[in-house]
Amino acid sequence: MVSEYIIPKNTNVKNYLILRHISNKVINQLFSNYAITDENRVLKPLDTFDFDKKIYVNYSLIESNDDQKGNDKLDISNDIIYETTELIAIDKKNDILIHSDGNTDNTILNSIVRYLKQKGDDSYIRCLHRLDVKTSGICLFAKNIVSYQEISYQLESQEVYKRYIALAKGHLHGKQTVNIKIGKNRHESNVYIVSKTGKDTTSIVTPIKYVNNNTIVSVEIKTGRTHQIRVTLSYMGHPIIGDKLYDRRAKGNRLELISKEMRFILDGKEITLESKQEVRV
Repeated sequence: MVSEYIIPKNTNVKNYLILRHISNKVINQLFSNYAITDENRVLKPLDTFDFDKKIYVNYSLIESNDDQKGNDKLDISNDIIYETTELIAIDKKNDILIHSDGNTDNTILNSIVRYLKQKGDDSYIRCLHRLDVKTSGICLFAKNIVSYQEISYQLESQEVYKRYIALAKGHLHGKQTVNIKIGKNRHESNVYIVSKTGKDTTSIVTPIKYVNNNTIVSVEIKTGRTHQIRVTLSYMGHPIIGDKLYDRRAKGNRLELISKEMRFILDGKEITLESKQEVRV
């Protein structure tokens, strides 16, 4: 797959990639494989132009999805909410795995690979924004190493805007910023708890609407810890409807938690993604 970019004037090719937070290892890989060109020639690291310059990166020269396994059991083509040569975003449904748990290949990642191969796109897919199997909404994948590293940097730096919606038990009143430390429960696998030795988390919880004895809430997370929203709302005394891990009295098989909105920068442009799903009340 070939991607097209615009280098600002008076910026050399290497510095353009550095400004996008691309590692020296990847930069060297791109140049050593002659993957960066303009309309007429292969470009070198210090090539600079007196005007905004269009360049092309042929990622097929350094990686492809040939070794990635496709799967024809799960069709995600109708769940794609965004796709370019750089990214693909899926509006994930409940109870679907993003990547294999060792027991099944019926995953979103494998289905994306099959979808791309069918249309002749050899992009190597990497997951950027993972969701629990029970969580619905936006999951984001990079289609090349450059977009992966640029967005990964923003995720690690807590620069990506991430907002979820959930149906929480009881009536939650007023906007609250919740700062807690979350760590693994040593006595129960795949369960997290509030712990003095855990990792810092920040969640901004805002009630949107009361529905009977429950509250639809919007939760903006500044960090991205495993089960962060589920633990936070349980800690507040308002566990998510259907969350059997953090509410022993929960019923049903659907967790009412949706990754609703993401916003980030890619190559100088702001991108906003939004799930079409809503919690069931």
